[in-house]
Amino acid sequence: MHLFRYSALTYNSHLIHYNDPWTREVEGQPGLLVHGPLTSMLLLDLALRRSPGRTPATYSMRALAPVHLGTPSG
Repeated sequence: MHLFRYSALTYNSHLIHYNDPWTREVEGQPGLLVHGPLTSMLLLDLALRRSPGRTPATYSMRALAPVHLGTPSG
């Protein structure tokens, strides 16, 4: 549900995030791609919920490499 709403809000409803056969056959990727900006936003939200009353001074994110669903990342 989050993915579809976030994609609609950001005008980024690319099939590589939710259509596995299309991602593999058309895009040539090994599997679905994790939506980086959505994941980043959810992680920031988690940090804020775990630390009530605290606000980060800054926050930045860079997409350096794709993360495929079901594969380790680091």
